[in-house]
Amino acid sequence: EDKTHPPHPNNARGWRNAGWALLQRHISDWRVLFWPIALRSSCSSNDLFMSSNDGPLTLHFHDCTRVAGETIYGLVDIDVRAALEDGINQVCVTLCGTIHARLSVNIARTTVHKEQSIILFYTRLPLLSEDSDTLRFSPGEKTLSSPFQFTFPHDVPPSFHTRGKHHEGTIAYCIEVAGRKAGDVTARRQIRQLISLVPPASITQVAARECLTFPRESEWREYNTTKKVRRGILGSDSEAHLKLSIPDLAAYPMSSDIPFVLRVETATEPMRKSGEAPLDKRRKPMFPAPPTESGQVGMHLHRRMEIHVGRQTSAAEDDFELDSRPSADTRVVVDEPQWVAGDRKGRGSWHRAVTFRGSLNLALVPTYSADYLSWKYSLRFVVRFPGKANEVELEVPICIHPSFECPPPPMEIPDPRSVDPKSHGNLELPAYVSHALRLAHPPTDSSHTGPIGRTTAVASGTLKITDEHTFLTSEDMIYTMTQGVARPGHLVIDISHDLITR
Repeated sequence: EDKTHPPHPNNARGWRNAGWALLQRHISDWRVLFWPIALRSSCSSNDLFMSSNDGPLTLHFHDCTRVAGETIYGLVDIDVRAALEDGINQVCVTLCGTIHARLSVNIARTTVHKEQSIILFYTRLPLLSEDSDTLRFSPGEKTLSSPFQFTFPHDVPPSFHTRGKHHEGTIAYCIEVAGRKAGDVTARRQIRQLISLVPPASITQVAARECLTFPRESEWREYNTTKKVRRGILGSDSEAHLKLSIPDLAAYPMSSDIPFVLRVETATEPMRKSGEAPLDKRRKPMFPAPPTESGQVGMHLHRRMEIHVGRQTSAAEDDFELDSRPSADTRVVVDEPQWVAGDRKGRGSWHRAVTFRGSLNLALVPTYSADYLSWKYSLRFVVRFPGKANEVELEVPICIHPSFECPPPPMEIPDPRSVDPKSHGNLELPAYVSHALRLAHPPTDSSHTGPIGRTTAVASGTLKITDEHTFLTSEDMIYTMTQGVARPGHLVIDISHDLITR
Protein backbone atom coordinates (compact mmCIF):
# COMPACT_ATOMS: atom_id res chain seq x y z
CA GLU A 1 0.00 0.00 0.00
CA ASP A 2 1.48 3.29 -1.10
CA LYS A 3 0.57 5.75 1.62
CA THR A 4 2.13 8.70 -0.19
CA HIS A 5 -0.48 8.77 -2.96
CA PRO A 6 -4.24 8.15 -2.87
CA PRO A 7 -5.42 4.90 -4.49
CA HIS A 8 -7.14 4.65 -7.84
CA PRO A 9 -10.71 6.09 -7.82
CA ASN A 10 -12.15 2.71 -8.86
CA ASN A 11 -10.31 0.82 -6.14
CA ALA A 12 -12.92 0.83 -3.36
CA ARG A 13 -10.92 -1.44 -1.08
CA GLY A 14 -7.85 0.70 -1.55
CA TRP A 15 -9.76 3.83 -0.56
CA ARG A 16 -11.08 2.11 2.56
CA ASN A 17 -7.68 0.84 3.64
CA ALA A 18 -6.01 4.13 2.80
CA GLY A 19 -8.56 6.07 4.83
CA TRP A 20 -8.00 3.91 7.89
CA ALA A 21 -4.25 4.16 7.45
CA LEU A 22 -4.44 7.94 7.22
CA LEU A 23 -6.47 8.11 10.40
CA GLN A 24 -3.99 5.92 12.25
CA ARG A 25 -1.11 8.05 11.04
CA HIS A 26 -2.67 11.48 11.38
CA ILE A 27 -4.82 11.30 14.49
CA SER A 28 -2.23 10.97 17.22
CA ASP A 29 -3.71 13.66 19.46
CA TRP A 30 -7.47 13.85 20.01
CA ARG A 31 -7.47 17.16 21.87
CA VAL A 32 -8.49 19.16 18.81
CA LEU A 33 -11.47 16.90 18.14
CA PHE A 34 -13.03 16.99 21.60
CA TRP A 35 -15.71 19.65 21.84
CA PRO A 36 -16.44 22.15 23.26
CA ILE A 37 -13.32 24.00 22.26
CA ALA A 38 -12.25 27.61 22.49
CA LEU A 39 -13.04 28.73 18.98
CA ARG A 40 -10.88 31.52 17.63
CA SER A 41 -11.85 33.76 14.75
CA SER A 42 -8.37 35.11 14.14
CA CYS A 43 -4.92 33.58 13.85
CA SER A 44 -2.90 36.76 14.16
CA SER A 45 -2.02 36.59 17.85
CA ASN A 46 1.37 35.24 18.76
CA ASP A 47 0.00 32.85 21.38
CA LEU A 48 -1.49 30.73 18.57
CA PHE A 49 1.84 30.32 16.82
CA MET A 50 3.48 26.96 17.29
CA SER A 51 6.56 25.14 16.09
CA SER A 52 6.89 21.35 15.95
CA ASN A 53 9.99 19.50 14.94
CA ASP A 54 11.17 15.97 14.24
CA GLY A 55 14.87 15.71 13.59
CA PRO A 56 15.84 17.92 10.65
CA LEU A 57 12.23 19.02 9.97
CA THR A 58 10.50 21.93 11.72
CA LEU A 59 6.91 23.02 11.04
CA HIS A 60 5.85 26.61 11.80
CA PHE A 61 2.08 26.89 11.88
CA HIS A 62 -0.71 28.87 13.53
CA ASP A 63 -2.86 26.62 15.71
CA CYS A 64 -6.41 27.96 15.60
CA THR A 65 -9.84 27.02 14.32
CA ARG A 66 -10.13 27.29 10.55
CA VAL A 67 -13.07 27.91 8.23
CA ALA A 68 -13.89 25.78 5.20
CA GLY A 69 -12.64 27.53 2.07
CA GLU A 70 -9.92 29.34 4.01
CA THR A 71 -6.36 29.51 2.73
CA ILE A 72 -3.86 28.40 5.33
CA TYR A 73 -0.14 28.92 5.20
CA GLY A 74 2.95 27.83 7.05
CA LEU A 75 6.68 27.32 6.82
CA VAL A 76 8.87 24.24 6.94
CA ASP A 77 12.53 24.53 7.93
CA ILE A 78 14.73 21.74 6.58
CA ASP A 79 18.17 21.12 8.00
CA VAL A 80 19.61 19.81 4.74
CA ARG A 81 22.83 18.45 6.21
CA ALA A 82 21.01 16.58 9.00
CA ALA A 83 18.41 15.34 6.51
CA LEU A 84 21.08 13.79 4.31
CA GLU A 85 22.64 12.15 7.33
CA ASP A 86 19.23 10.55 8.06
CA GLY A 87 19.01 9.38 4.46
CA ILE A 88 16.20 11.82 3.60
CA ASN A 89 16.17 13.25 0.10
CA GLN A 90 12.41 13.85 -0.29
CA VAL A 91 10.29 16.18 1.85
CA CYS A 92 6.62 16.90 1.23
CA VAL A 93 3.75 18.56 3.09
CA THR A 94 0.23 17.11 2.90
CA LEU A 95 -3.21 18.40 3.82
CA CYS A 96 -5.97 15.82 4.01
CA GLY A 97 -9.44 15.29 5.43
CA THR A 98 -10.79 11.90 6.47
CA ILE A 99 -13.97 10.40 7.88
CA HIS A 100 -13.99 7.21 9.90
CA ALA A 101 -16.98 5.40 11.41
CA ARG A 102 -17.00 2.18 13.41
CA LEU A 103 -19.87 0.14 14.87
CA SER A 104 -19.92 -3.01 16.96
CA VAL A 105 -23.08 -5.09 16.47
CA ASN A 106 -24.14 -8.46 17.85
CA ILE A 107 -25.04 -10.99 15.18
CA ALA A 108 -25.86 -14.53 16.29
CA ARG A 109 -24.11 -14.04 19.67
CA THR A 110 -21.02 -12.78 17.89
CA THR A 111 -19.70 -9.24 18.02
CA VAL A 112 -19.01 -7.94 14.54
CA HIS A 113 -17.04 -4.75 13.98
CA LYS A 114 -18.02 -2.74 10.93
CA GLU A 115 -15.91 0.16 9.76
CA GLN A 116 -16.02 2.68 6.96
CA SER A 117 -13.41 5.27 5.97
CA ILE A 118 -13.74 8.10 3.47
CA ILE A 119 -11.04 10.43 2.19
CA LEU A 120 -12.60 13.85 1.69
CA PHE A 121 -9.57 15.35 -0.04
CA TYR A 122 -5.84 14.77 -0.28
CA THR A 123 -3.41 17.51 -1.36
CA ARG A 124 0.30 16.87 -1.49
CA LEU A 125 2.99 19.49 -2.15
CA PRO A 126 6.65 18.46 -2.53
CA LEU A 127 9.18 20.73 -0.86
CA LEU A 128 12.40 18.86 -1.57
CA SER A 129 13.21 16.22 -4.17
CA GLU A 130 16.21 14.00 -4.81
CA ASP A 131 17.12 15.86 -8.01
CA SER A 132 16.95 19.29 -6.33
CA ASP A 133 19.94 21.58 -6.58
CA THR A 134 19.66 22.18 -2.85
CA LEU A 135 21.10 18.74 -2.12
CA ARG A 136 24.36 20.03 -3.59
CA PHE A 137 24.59 22.82 -1.05
CA SER A 138 27.60 24.92 -0.30
CA PRO A 139 29.38 24.58 3.06
CA GLY A 140 27.80 27.80 4.32
CA GLU A 141 24.20 26.64 3.81
CA LYS A 142 22.48 24.94 6.73
CA THR A 143 18.71 25.46 6.82
CA LEU A 144 16.24 25.65 3.95
CA SER A 145 12.99 27.55 4.63
CA SER A 146 10.11 26.34 2.46
CA PRO A 147 6.80 28.26 2.59
CA PHE A 148 3.57 26.54 1.64
CA GLN A 149 -0.13 27.27 1.44
CA PHE A 150 -3.28 25.19 1.02
CA THR A 151 -6.94 26.04 0.48
CA PHE A 152 -9.65 24.00 2.16
CA PRO A 153 -12.63 22.93 0.04
CA HIS A 154 -15.81 24.90 0.70
CA ASP A 155 -18.19 21.96 1.13
CA VAL A 156 -16.45 19.82 3.76
CA PRO A 157 -18.09 18.94 7.11
CA PRO A 158 -16.87 20.32 10.45
CA SER A 159 -14.37 18.55 12.68
CA PHE A 160 -16.06 16.01 14.90
CA HIS A 161 -15.29 13.14 17.24
CA THR A 162 -17.31 10.76 19.37
CA ARG A 163 -16.27 7.48 20.89
CA GLY A 164 -18.06 4.86 22.95
CA LYS A 165 -17.90 1.19 23.74
CA HIS A 166 -19.77 0.16 20.60
CA HIS A 167 -19.32 3.14 18.31
CA GLU A 168 -16.81 5.66 17.05
CA GLY A 169 -17.13 8.53 14.61
CA THR A 170 -14.47 10.98 13.52
CA ILE A 171 -14.15 13.78 10.99
CA ALA A 172 -10.52 14.89 11.09
CA TYR A 173 -8.29 17.27 9.18
CA CYS A 174 -4.54 17.07 9.38
CA ILE A 175 -1.44 18.71 8.00
CA GLU A 176 1.64 16.51 7.81
CA VAL A 177 5.27 17.06 6.93
CA ALA A 178 7.08 13.86 5.95
CA GLY A 179 10.67 13.18 5.06
CA ARG A 180 11.63 9.93 3.38
CA LYS A 181 14.18 8.37 1.12
CA ALA A 182 13.25 8.07 -2.54
CA GLY A 183 11.51 4.75 -3.12
CA ASP A 184 10.55 4.19 0.53
CA VAL A 185 6.91 3.96 1.56
CA THR A 186 7.39 4.65 5.26
CA ALA A 187 8.50 8.13 6.23
CA ARG A 188 11.63 8.42 8.34
CA ARG A 189 10.59 11.74 9.88
CA GLN A 190 7.01 12.98 10.35
CA ILE A 191 5.27 15.98 11.89
CA ARG A 192 1.49 15.83 12.23
CA GLN A 193 -0.80 18.65 13.29
CA LEU A 194 -4.57 18.29 13.63
CA ILE A 195 -6.66 21.23 12.44
CA SER A 196 -10.08 22.23 13.77
CA LEU A 197 -12.43 23.16 10.93
CA VAL A 198 -15.92 24.69 10.88
CA PRO A 199 -18.17 25.56 7.91
CA PRO A 200 -18.31 29.17 6.69
CA ALA A 201 -21.18 31.37 7.78
CA SER A 202 -23.54 33.05 5.35
CA ILE A 203 -24.42 36.74 5.50
CA THR A 204 -27.68 35.93 7.26
CA GLN A 205 -25.91 33.81 9.84
CA VAL A 206 -23.38 36.55 10.53
CA ALA A 207 -26.21 39.06 10.96
CA ALA A 208 -27.81 36.78 13.54
CA ARG A 209 -25.00 37.61 15.94
CA GLU A 210 -26.08 41.25 15.91
CA CYS A 211 -29.61 40.25 16.87
CA LEU A 212 -28.28 38.70 20.07
CA THR A 213 -26.64 41.91 21.26
CA PHE A 214 -29.83 43.91 21.89
CA PRO A 215 -32.82 41.56 21.47
CA ARG A 216 -36.25 43.13 21.72
CA GLU A 217 -38.76 41.93 24.24
CA SER A 218 -41.14 40.97 21.44
CA GLU A 219 -38.48 38.75 19.88
CA TRP A 220 -38.18 36.25 22.73
CA ARG A 221 -39.43 32.68 22.78
CA GLU A 222 -40.73 31.03 25.96
CA TYR A 223 -40.65 27.40 27.12
CA ASN A 224 -42.41 26.10 30.23
CA THR A 225 -42.55 22.93 32.28
CA THR A 226 -44.24 22.01 35.57
CA LYS A 227 -43.67 19.02 37.84
CA LYS A 228 -45.12 17.74 41.09
CA VAL A 229 -42.48 17.11 43.77
CA ARG A 230 -42.78 15.72 47.31
CA ARG A 231 -40.48 15.66 50.33
CA GLY A 232 -41.02 11.99 51.15
CA ILE A 233 -43.22 9.03 50.37
CA LEU A 234 -45.95 10.22 52.73
CA GLY A 235 -45.60 13.88 51.87
CA SER A 236 -48.09 15.90 49.92
CA ASP A 237 -47.42 17.15 46.44
CA SER A 238 -45.71 20.48 45.97
CA GLU A 239 -45.21 22.17 42.66
CA ALA A 240 -42.17 23.48 40.75
CA HIS A 241 -42.34 25.45 37.54
CA LEU A 242 -39.56 26.44 35.11
CA LYS A 243 -39.89 29.11 32.43
CA LEU A 244 -37.09 29.78 29.96
CA SER A 245 -36.92 32.79 27.62
CA ILE A 246 -34.36 33.00 24.80
CA PRO A 247 -34.16 35.10 21.61
CA ASP A 248 -36.56 33.87 18.95
CA LEU A 249 -34.17 32.64 16.25
CA ALA A 250 -34.36 29.66 13.93
CA ALA A 251 -30.70 28.86 14.70
CA TYR A 252 -28.11 30.27 17.06
CA PRO A 253 -24.53 31.19 16.14
CA MET A 254 -21.74 29.14 17.58
CA SER A 255 -19.23 30.66 19.98
CA SER A 256 -21.55 33.59 20.70
CA ASP A 257 -23.14 34.78 23.92
CA ILE A 258 -26.82 33.85 23.89
CA PRO A 259 -28.87 35.74 26.51
CA PHE A 260 -31.43 33.84 28.52
CA VAL A 261 -33.90 34.41 31.34
CA LEU A 262 -34.75 31.45 33.56
CA ARG A 263 -37.50 31.81 36.14
CA VAL A 264 -37.98 29.15 38.83
CA GLU A 265 -41.30 29.22 40.69
CA THR A 266 -42.31 26.91 43.54
CA ALA A 267 -45.45 26.38 45.59
CA THR A 268 -45.49 24.52 48.89
CA GLU A 269 -48.01 21.84 49.79
CA PRO A 270 -51.34 23.11 51.16
CA MET A 271 -50.94 24.18 54.79
CA ARG A 272 -52.16 26.60 57.39
CA LYS A 273 -50.26 29.84 57.68
CA SER A 274 -48.08 29.75 60.78
CA GLY A 275 -45.88 32.80 60.28
CA GLU A 276 -44.94 35.68 58.06
CA ALA A 277 -42.26 33.70 56.17
CA PRO A 278 -42.08 30.21 54.62
CA LEU A 279 -39.92 28.71 57.39
CA ASP A 280 -40.35 25.38 59.15
CA LYS A 281 -39.98 24.65 62.87
CA ARG A 282 -36.19 24.64 62.53
CA ARG A 283 -36.27 28.08 60.93
CA LYS A 284 -35.20 26.63 57.59
CA PRO A 285 -36.85 27.34 54.20
CA MET A 286 -39.83 25.14 53.55
CA PHE A 287 -39.76 22.53 50.80
CA PRO A 288 -39.38 23.13 47.89
CA ALA A 289 -37.03 26.08 48.23
CA PRO A 290 -35.98 27.52 44.83
CA PRO A 291 -32.25 27.91 44.07
CA THR A 292 -30.74 31.29 44.82
CA GLU A 293 -27.34 30.84 43.07
CA SER A 294 -26.58 30.14 39.43
CA GLY A 295 -24.39 27.19 40.42
CA GLN A 296 -27.47 25.42 41.79
CA VAL A 297 -29.02 25.25 38.32
CA GLY A 298 -27.68 22.62 35.95
CA MET A 299 -27.12 23.92 32.42
CA HIS A 300 -26.25 21.32 29.81
CA LEU A 301 -26.02 21.07 26.05
CA HIS A 302 -27.30 17.64 25.08
CA ARG A 303 -26.08 16.09 21.84
CA ARG A 304 -27.76 13.24 19.98
CA MET A 305 -25.77 11.49 17.27
CA GLU A 306 -26.38 8.86 14.63
CA ILE A 307 -23.57 6.86 13.02
CA HIS A 308 -24.21 4.94 9.81
CA VAL A 309 -21.97 2.18 8.47
CA GLY A 310 -23.54 0.43 5.51
CA ARG A 311 -27.01 -0.67 6.59
CA GLN A 312 -26.20 -0.47 10.29
CA THR A 313 -27.13 2.58 12.36
CA SER A 314 -26.20 3.38 15.93
CA ALA A 315 -27.45 6.22 18.13
CA ALA A 316 -25.46 7.83 20.92
CA GLU A 317 -25.94 10.70 23.35
CA ASP A 318 -23.69 12.84 25.51
CA ASP A 319 -23.87 16.02 27.58
CA PHE A 320 -21.69 19.12 27.80
CA GLU A 321 -21.96 21.17 30.95
CA LEU A 322 -22.43 24.85 30.26
CA ASP A 323 -21.57 27.62 32.63
CA SER A 324 -23.29 30.96 32.52
CA ARG A 325 -20.83 33.25 30.74
CA PRO A 326 -19.61 35.20 32.46
CA SER A 327 -20.97 33.78 35.73
CA ALA A 328 -20.07 36.96 37.61
CA ASP A 329 -22.46 38.94 35.39
CA THR A 330 -25.39 36.61 35.95
CA ARG A 331 -28.11 38.54 37.74
CA VAL A 332 -30.18 36.72 40.33
CA VAL A 333 -33.43 38.35 41.44
CA VAL A 334 -35.22 36.76 44.41
CA ASP A 335 -38.88 37.74 44.72
CA GLU A 336 -40.56 38.21 48.08
CA PRO A 337 -42.52 35.13 49.19
CA GLN A 338 -46.26 35.44 48.73
CA TRP A 339 -48.99 33.65 50.63
CA VAL A 340 -51.78 32.47 48.35
CA ALA A 341 -54.95 31.46 50.13
CA GLY A 342 -56.61 28.25 49.05
CA ASP A 343 -59.80 26.69 50.41
CA ARG A 344 -62.17 28.16 52.97
CA LYS A 345 -60.54 26.26 55.85
CA GLY A 346 -57.68 28.76 55.96
CA ARG A 347 -55.29 26.56 54.05
CA GLY A 348 -53.02 27.90 51.35
CA SER A 349 -49.45 27.73 50.05
CA TRP A 350 -46.31 29.82 49.90
CA HIS A 351 -45.25 30.91 46.43
CA ARG A 352 -41.61 31.81 45.80
CA ALA A 353 -39.79 32.76 42.60
CA VAL A 354 -36.20 33.39 41.53
CA THR A 355 -35.13 34.85 38.16
CA PHE A 356 -31.73 34.24 36.56
CA ARG A 357 -30.52 36.54 33.78
CA GLY A 358 -27.30 35.66 31.98
CA SER A 359 -25.84 34.34 28.75
CA LEU A 360 -24.58 31.02 27.45
CA ASN A 361 -21.76 30.41 25.01
CA LEU A 362 -22.23 27.46 22.65
CA ALA A 363 -18.64 26.74 21.60
CA LEU A 364 -19.48 23.54 19.75
CA VAL A 365 -19.50 22.55 16.12
CA PRO A 366 -22.66 23.46 14.18
CA THR A 367 -25.54 21.07 13.75
CA TYR A 368 -24.81 18.71 10.87
CA SER A 369 -26.50 15.88 9.03
CA ALA A 370 -25.12 13.56 6.36
CA ASP A 371 -25.39 9.95 5.24
CA TYR A 372 -22.58 8.76 7.49
CA LEU A 373 -22.75 11.06 10.54
CA SER A 374 -25.38 13.40 11.95
CA TRP A 375 -25.87 15.22 15.23
CA LYS A 376 -28.24 17.73 16.79
CA TYR A 377 -28.44 19.61 20.07
CA SER A 378 -30.85 20.61 22.80
CA LEU A 379 -30.53 22.86 25.84
CA ARG A 380 -31.30 21.26 29.19
CA PHE A 381 -31.91 23.17 32.43
CA VAL A 382 -32.17 21.02 35.55
CA VAL A 383 -33.19 22.12 39.05
CA ARG A 384 -32.80 19.50 41.79
CA PHE A 385 -34.84 19.55 44.98
CA PRO A 386 -34.26 17.36 48.05
CA GLY A 387 -35.75 13.90 47.81
CA LYS A 388 -35.84 11.10 45.29
CA ALA A 389 -36.83 11.83 41.67
CA ASN A 390 -37.33 15.50 42.46
CA GLU A 391 -35.50 16.81 39.40
CA VAL A 392 -37.33 19.34 37.28
CA GLU A 393 -35.93 19.36 33.76
CA LEU A 394 -36.65 21.68 30.85
CA GLU A 395 -35.27 20.57 27.48
CA VAL A 396 -35.36 22.85 24.45
CA PRO A 397 -34.24 21.77 20.95
CA ILE A 398 -31.69 24.16 19.52
CA CYS A 399 -29.90 24.42 16.19
CA ILE A 400 -26.34 25.79 16.06
CA HIS A 401 -25.07 27.38 12.85
CA PRO A 402 -21.64 28.78 11.87
CA SER A 403 -20.77 32.31 12.86
CA PHE A 404 -17.48 33.04 11.10
CA GLU A 405 -17.11 34.09 7.49
CA CYS A 406 -14.44 32.59 5.31
CA PRO A 407 -11.53 35.05 5.29
CA PRO A 408 -10.24 36.18 1.89
CA PRO A 409 -7.09 34.50 0.60
CA PRO A 410 -3.84 36.33 1.33
CA MET A 411 -2.19 38.26 -1.46
CA GLU A 412 1.01 36.41 -0.63
CA ILE A 413 2.18 33.78 1.81
CA PRO A 414 2.79 35.55 5.12
CA ASP A 415 5.66 34.33 7.24
CA PRO A 416 4.11 32.63 10.28
CA ARG A 417 7.09 33.79 12.33
CA SER A 418 6.05 37.43 11.66
CA VAL A 419 9.20 38.36 9.76
CA ASP A 420 9.33 42.03 8.74
CA PRO A 421 8.01 41.96 5.14
CA LYS A 422 10.38 44.57 3.77
CA SER A 423 11.60 44.17 0.21
CA HIS A 424 15.25 43.73 -0.57
CA GLY A 425 16.99 45.00 -3.68
CA ASN A 426 18.95 41.79 -4.23
CA LEU A 427 17.80 38.55 -2.66
CA GLU A 428 19.42 35.16 -3.20
CA LEU A 429 16.58 32.66 -3.51
CA PRO A 430 16.87 29.07 -2.26
CA ALA A 431 18.22 26.90 -5.05
CA TYR A 432 15.40 24.37 -5.29
CA VAL A 433 12.14 23.86 -7.15
CA SER A 434 9.00 22.78 -5.28
CA HIS A 435 7.25 21.71 -8.46
CA ALA A 436 7.76 22.36 -12.16
CA LEU A 437 6.69 25.66 -13.61
CA ARG A 438 4.86 25.16 -16.87
CA LEU A 439 4.91 28.59 -18.44
CA ALA A 440 3.35 29.67 -21.69
CA HIS A 441 2.13 32.82 -23.39
CA PRO A 442 -0.56 34.81 -21.56
CA PRO A 443 -4.13 34.53 -22.86
CA THR A 444 -4.82 36.59 -25.96
CA ASP A 445 -8.54 36.83 -25.30
CA SER A 446 -8.86 40.15 -23.49
CA SER A 447 -12.50 39.48 -22.68
CA HIS A 448 -11.52 36.82 -20.18
CA THR A 449 -11.12 38.31 -16.73
CA GLY A 450 -11.96 35.50 -14.33
CA PRO A 451 -9.31 33.29 -12.78
CA ILE A 452 -8.97 29.84 -14.31
CA GLY A 453 -6.57 28.44 -11.77
CA ARG A 454 -3.95 29.45 -9.29
CA THR A 455 -0.72 27.86 -8.19
CA THR A 456 2.31 28.84 -6.17
CA ALA A 457 5.85 27.77 -6.92
CA VAL A 458 9.34 28.65 -5.85
CA ALA A 459 12.05 28.75 -8.50
CA SER A 460 15.80 29.01 -8.32
CA GLY A 461 17.53 32.23 -9.25
CA THR A 462 18.21 35.78 -8.12
CA LEU A 463 15.58 38.42 -7.52
CA LYS A 464 16.10 41.90 -8.93
CA ILE A 465 13.64 44.68 -8.18
CA THR A 466 13.33 47.83 -10.28
CA ASP A 467 10.89 50.71 -10.18
CA GLU A 468 8.51 49.21 -12.75
CA HIS A 469 9.14 45.47 -12.96
CA THR A 470 10.48 42.59 -10.96
CA PHE A 471 12.76 40.06 -12.62
CA LEU A 472 13.60 36.53 -11.54
CA THR A 473 16.73 35.48 -13.35
CA SER A 474 18.54 32.17 -13.53
CA GLU A 475 20.82 30.38 -15.96
CA ASP A 476 18.11 29.36 -18.40
CA MET A 477 15.06 31.53 -17.74
CA ILE A 478 13.96 35.12 -17.17
CA TYR A 479 10.48 35.80 -15.78
CA THR A 480 8.83 39.21 -15.69
CA MET A 481 6.39 39.53 -12.82
CA THR A 482 3.65 42.10 -12.49
CA GLN A 483 3.42 41.41 -8.79
CA GLY A 484 6.20 40.22 -6.52
CA VAL A 485 6.65 40.20 -2.78
CA ALA A 486 10.07 39.49 -1.35
CA ARG A 487 10.75 38.20 2.12
CA PRO A 488 13.92 36.92 3.70
CA GLY A 489 14.42 33.37 2.52
CA HIS A 490 11.57 32.98 0.05
CA LEU A 491 9.53 34.70 -2.62
CA VAL A 492 5.91 34.43 -3.67
CA ILE A 493 5.08 35.27 -7.28
CA ASP A 494 2.03 35.43 -9.52
CA ILE A 495 2.70 34.64 -13.18
CA SER A 496 0.12 34.90 -15.96
CA HIS A 497 0.07 32.13 -18.55
CA ASP A 498 -2.37 29.74 -20.19
CA LEU A 499 -3.52 28.12 -16.94
CA ILE A 500 -3.04 30.93 -14.46
CA THR A 501 -4.33 34.47 -14.53
CA ARG A 502 -3.76 37.19 -12.00
